[in-house]
Amino acid sequence: MPPSVISGCHFLQLGGTRLHSWHINPGISSRVIICLTELKMAVAIVGHSFVRRLKFDMKRQDITLEDQGRRVHMVGIGGATIKGKKTVIPPLVQFLKHNRCELVILDVGSNDLDLTRHPTRDLDKLAQDYVRCVDKITTRHPNLQIIICLPIPRLETKFPGSRAHTSNFNTILKTLTADLPRVHTWAHKGLFKSDSRFLMKDGVHLNAKGSVKYYHSLKAAIHYYSYYGTTLHLQNQQAGH
Repeated sequence: MPPSVISGCHFLQLGGTRLHSWHINPGISSRVIICLTELKMAVAIVGHSFVRRLKFDMKRQDITLEDQGRRVHMVGIGGATIKGKKTVIPPLVQFLKHNRCELVILDVGSNDLDLTRHPTRDLDKLAQDYVRCVDKITTRHPNLQIIICLPIPRLETKFPGSRAHTSNFNTILKTLTADLPRVHTWAHKGLFKSDSRFLMKDGVHLNAKGSVKYYHSLKAAIHYYSYYGTTLHLQNQQAGH
């Protein structure tokens, strides 16, 4: 289209697509010509051994969490925690400093819960520290959404009290994040059942069936919040005009 017929140009970021719209001079046409230029949405999944093992299994089976509109980067650290020597927060901050990213999925907390002693005080402090870190990250990155995956309890027969302990922590997390912009919690559907169908004999790690559930849960989270972010961004753009 010749430049002389274009009266203005702007773009909206819609999930994995950059949308350009050229308004045609009224004397030529009242139509709006829309051109879509593919720009993959960048997603980072950061967490403990669940993420590390799934990444390995996906590579071995030649499957992916990516699709035409999304690029997924996975960082899994065995024994990863919210706090302490194996905290995932500083590596995540560095990653975001050097890479474009619209959606982060964080899956940590289970290893921290193993270390808590006081059932109320320690859980409150751990959840508050976690949410404070996440809030700081989203404040620095105004176009970023963060999904906090709710920790899965250990097998109760091997870790008595883990189910109640984890449930209490997850309730605190959901309460603390309820009013935070662009911060969400996500429960891995089916993996909170009080039996051993999806866990290995150690009562900690996912078995093959559990890994399949985990894969589909992450895929669903990416799909859902990709759409949510697209809608939210469009609403914000419209409110600004």
